[in-house]
Amino acid sequence: MNEALFRRYVPLLAWMVALSAILLIPLKIIGAGYLPVDDALRHAAKVVSGKPWSEIVVMREGFPMDHHAGWHAVLGWVHACLHCDTDGLVAFAVVGLFWLFAGLPLVWIRRPEAWLAAWLICAVAHSGFIGRVCLGRPFILTTACMMALLFAWFRLKDDRASLRQLALAILLITLSNWLHGSWYLWSLPVAAFFLAGRWRSGGQLLGCWLAGAFLGAVRAQTAPAESSNNEAPIRQDRARALNFILGMFSFLIEVRGKCCL
Repeated sequence: MNEALFRRYVPLLAWMVALSAILLIPLKIIGAGYLPVDDALRHAAKVVSGKPWSEIVVMREGFPMDHHAGWHAVLGWVHACLHCDTDGLVAFAVVGLFWLFAGLPLVWIRRPEAWLAAWLICAVAHSGFIGRVCLGRPFILTTACMMALLFAWFRLKDDRASLRQLALAILLITLSNWLHGSWYLWSLPVAAFFLAGRWRSGGQLLGCWLAGAFLGAVRAQTAPAESSNNEAPIRQDRARALNFILGMFSFLIEVRGKCCL
């Protein structure tokens, strides 16, 4: 009887401890008056002020494009719905991205205490680990999407992803590209798959990367330009990105056709 109760309630207790830790850590940090020192502040300032980047930070010429259009859209929705000021938006970014980064892998992890142990090891080995996760920058979302993709593709049957895994990969890469604008970073896991000899799944991930980059660029293209003077350079930059992605698609189709001959 005692053994049955142990097997039933100890895993439940582990989940409660893990979820409580993940939920309370960023709230405790924000409650202590923590404020990031870099990008989270400028993102909040842009959303609240409604000003172009040239009136918020010093920018060099040739950088008219907003590479975080999706993130600013999300912060704009929060600002409009909850009427948050800059401090509220920064707190939302820090806490929300921490929850996403720390909580999303729990979907695939059976032993949450192992996840907490991994966090403890990282925090001890690298003193700036927790600080990096609490910066409130959209790169944390890209990191969370990367972990989710690797967990979802950890075990592939016959080195081939299912339709559900492919759809999830495209969704994660699209969100990352729209919110963070870092479509090029996803070339690293693609290269890792090929270097590991996973040719079939690597080709699938390459296709997902190109599809996600294309969808993210199309979604970002619908964002309003910051000023009429910047509209032409912005469209030129996005047109180059779309042409590159379409060219990669054509190359893959051509290579596949030659391989099938």
